[in-house]
Parts: sequence; C-alpha cells; structure tokens
Amino acid sequence: MKKLLSILATSSIVVSAPLSVIACNNNTTNPEEEFDFDAVKNEMISTVGAIFQKNLKNDFDKFYSLYEKNEIFENWMVEDFAEKAEDFNDIKSDAFVDVSNTISSKVINWNNIISEVNSQVVKNINFSQLLINSQNPLKGGFSISTIKVVSKPLVNSVTLQVGIQSSVAFKDKTGEEESEDIKFESLINIFGELDTAKLFDQAKENYFNLINDEINANNFTYKSDKGNLKNSATAIKTDLELKNNINTLIDKVVSDTGGFERAGEVILTTSEADSRDSSVVYTKVEYVKNHINLRNALWGDKEIEDRILDDLGNNDSSFANQPVETKIPDIDNKIEGFQGMAKAMNPFNLEYNYSNVSKATFKDLLEKQGSKFVINPEKDENVIALFKAEISNFKIKFLNTEFELPKVLIGVRQKLNQIANTKELVSQFYSDSWFLLKALFNIDENTTQESNPDLVFYINKPERWNEIPAGTSVLASDYFDDLIDSNPEALAIAKKLELTPILASSTYLTNTSLGSMRITEDGYVHFYSETATNPQNFNVRISYFSSGLANSASKSYFSFGTNIDRLTVDQIMNNAPSGMKFK
Repeated sequence: MKKLLSILATSSIVVSAPLSVIACNNNTTNPEEEFDFDAVKNEMISTVGAIFQKNLKNDFDKFYSLYEKNEIFENWMVEDFAEKAEDFNDIKSDAFVDVSNTISSKVINWNNIISEVNSQVVKNINFSQLLINSQNPLKGGFSISTIKVVSKPLVNSVTLQVGIQSSVAFKDKTGEEESEDIKFESLINIFGELDTAKLFDQAKENYFNLINDEINANNFTYKSDKGNLKNSATAIKTDLELKNNINTLIDKVVSDTGGFERAGEVILTTSEADSRDSSVVYTKVEYVKNHINLRNALWGDKEIEDRILDDLGNNDSSFANQPVETKIPDIDNKIEGFQGMAKAMNPFNLEYNYSNVSKATFKDLLEKQGSKFVINPEKDENVIALFKAEISNFKIKFLNTEFELPKVLIGVRQKLNQIANTKELVSQFYSDSWFLLKALFNIDENTTQESNPDLVFYINKPERWNEIPAGTSVLASDYFDDLIDSNPEALAIAKKLELTPILASSTYLTNTSLGSMRITEDGYVHFYSETATNPQNFNVRISYFSSGLANSASKSYFSFGTNIDRLTVDQIMNNAPSGMKFK
C-alpha cells in the first residue's frame, strides 16, 4: 500500500505526536508508557521528510541564479532550453534525461541525506521496529519527476521548475512493507547575461540575510491567549501585524537590491503540525471516584469548590499535579525565579520541545537555512507556542518579467495577549475546564448526594445520536465531537480559550484507542476498545493545547476522571451501566 505524503518546497511534515509514547522512553517524564506504533511511524516519517527537505532546499538555493556559461549545465545555453522546452514534458526524452542526470549528480548531494538519515533514523532504537532489515528507509533512492522550462525572452533567461520524489519505506503493524511518498519542488534561473545573474543572486542573498538576521528572525509574533494550535495556525496566515512586519522586510529587499519592482502579495503558511507548545508530557489529575472532596464539591459544597479552584491555580496543586521535565537542568529553581511562571506551561518547556532531538526537525530546518532564531526564556516568559511558517510567492518584476525568490522559513512566537502570565493562564485554563465539565455533565445546584449519589455524568443527547440503534457499536471518532456541540453552555466556555475536549482511556498503562461507542437501551454511553483484553474505562479530558493526546501522555489537561470501576468488553456488550448517561 502506498500513500502520498507531499513535501512541497520548504513545507515540512512535522507531526506533533511526541516520542513520549515510545517504548524506551528517551524523551518523557512518564516512564510507564507503551509502544505506540502510529506515533512512532509519524515521527519517523517526519524526521526523514525534514532531512530530505532541508538538504534539498540547501542544495537548490545555491543554484537559484546561474549565468548560462556555468559548470553545471555546460552544454545548455538559455537558447537551448527555450528551443527544447516542450521536450521536457517527456521524461524519456534525451533533453529530460540529460538535464535530470546533471541535476542528480551536480546539484543534489544525496549522500548527505542518506548519511543524516542513517544517523538520526537507522541508528535510533525508537525506530528499529519499523525498519525493513535495518535498512535506510530511503533505500529506493530518488527520482527527478518533473522539469518544466519557462522561457523569459525579455530577460534572456529561463526558469527550470524541478520536482523530486522519493519514498519512505517501513514495516506496517503486520510486518508488511509499506511506503509513503515525499516530494520536493524548487527552481533554478539561468540567465544569458552575467550581470543579470549576479543581480538576482544579490536579491536572494539580501532576502536571506534580512530574514535570518538575529533581530528580524526573533521578531515574528502572533498574540493570542487561545490554545487551539490549528486555529492559531490559520489565524497566523492572515495576521495583520505579522503580515506588515514581513512586507516591510520584503520591501527593503526590493529597494536595497535595485532594478526590481515588487509583484503581488506573499503567502504565509503554517499548520498545527508545524508547531511546538510550552507544556510537558502529562498531568496527574485526581479522579472523582477516588476523592471525597472532589465529590463533595460536585454535590454542591461551594466552600470546597472554591478551595479546589484556588488550589488548581498553584504550581504545587494537589488536584492537578504537573510534573516538570527533569531533563531540563534545575527546572524547578528556574521556574521559581519568575513570579508569574507556571510549571504546566513555560518557556523552558518550550525551549526543550523546540530543541529536543526527537522533535528537532523544526529547529534543524531553520538552522540549515541560516536563521538566528532562538528561544530565550528570559525574554520569552509569555511565549506559549512556536510555529514554523513558510513565506512563499515573493515575486519581483525585472524588465516587465516576473520571477519568484526562494521560499524561506521563519519562526513565529505565539505570545499571550490579554492574560498577564502563564501562571494566570493555567489558573484560567483549570477554572474554565472545571465549569466546562460541570456544564457538559449537567452538574448544577440541583446535583446533590441524594439526587446523584454515584455522580453519573448526565449529558445532553446530541440530535445526530438518535440515528444510532441501541446496542450497536459505531466509530467513536465520528460522534464524540457532537457531545460538546450539543451543550451550548459548555461550548461557550470552551470557546473562550479554545479548549479541546479529548476522549481518553483511563487505563493508565495503555495507549489503545477508544475506537468504539455503544449506547444501551437505558441510555448509558460507552466508549471503549473492542480489542482490549483488560478491563477499561474512559474519561473526557479538557486539553489547553489541541496537541494533547488521548492517553496518559496527554500533556496539560483537566478531567473529573472516572466515576465507576473499569469494565470488560463482555460487560459492555451485556449492557452494564457506564459512568455517562443521557439526561
């Protein structure tokens, strides 16, 4: 089975699942996690893809602008490319084969890519179960898949648009060989006049120098208190302050180089997968089933509820304990050195997540470009997330002809906007999560020990769930989001900080996905794994960052936990009551 996973130009495929779920646990504060195949596979493909991408970008950027009398395309003048432009549509043509071989041997340094993949992937014990006969996952090499020649006669030049493809090979869960394609695209401009080639090369150098400059590289900021990284990534693309900052630099490139006009608007792209957040691996939350004060608070004891909410705002909370990343030297004292810094989210965690070897593809890409981007905890106290963003479509006009400069990468900081510091943010997060869950489970002034002695979580029945026959198993992922959408009060609370509800397993030593949902005749709702051999249970967790995971390595979260004992699959199939029921 072959899947397509494209890496176009400088857009990487970093996947946000951390290696905290890997068997040997090199990068986790929780040493009891089991092997998670999908997370490890995504991490390996991400690492290979980033190595492939950054090296090819570095190779092609060196040859962005060439004089036609060069050592690369020795037998090809501008006129030759223009005359045979149509021939390049056929990958078997003499023209395509000749130029393809030249690019493969003189532009691309494939040995660098293989060597780095050997070092970071083949020798990494975390990936050993996925490797085929312990071989390099790029064992199949690469191919030049496309070469398009665009003639620009007014400037006596041509642009070669080059596409490159390779496949990442690995073993699937059954041990069968599988692969995912990775792609890269770039361009080479060839000029008939030496001075013109030098002018374009100068424009590229001016652009890179400005973007990579220490001051500019650390001056791209997006302000928001919200934790949904997917929504933040979308907002970053159109953020006016950020766009103005970028446009100022681009205008300077044009004016400093001379001879050019700017053409059109640049495009800024990023994604949740291209982010790093400032939380650590997991949270230890007290579960309602085991904690009398938590139960009393939900049964209406306002004094205890206030005490719990106050406790949740402390770094040493007893209800939501947040371990620190012990691999960060002297982390406790570092946090205590700041009056308003939280254990759960802080720039030291952010720096660790940015620099950690298992997640370093983001950092490697920027460094390979020459960027002076750095995380400085002293200055970045209120930075809660980072995004790798790509600037593309920087077009300039020369002699009424458009050219595009290479794509570049920048690091964008997400900085707190209205909330003063991360300690206040965490306190607000826990408070909002508390009241969100109360609303979701219809826990109000009418909830007492007498009216709900077992603290069953009563939910509004989503309208779409009426189509599910009682006793029928359905995909949980198809219906879980309806749970909060059917509760306007809970939804309104979630939207304030864009919190993310997560369906999670309460079986501490498992990462088995709760893939199934079942509703009984009595209106009880079960989320469970049909293949689990041990008793299981589920809980609804609220994650501040949308990168939270549905297992015990779930980053910073809050939950009321479970309110009943774990159930076997047989018990669930026999309609045992669950901890969740329709109101």
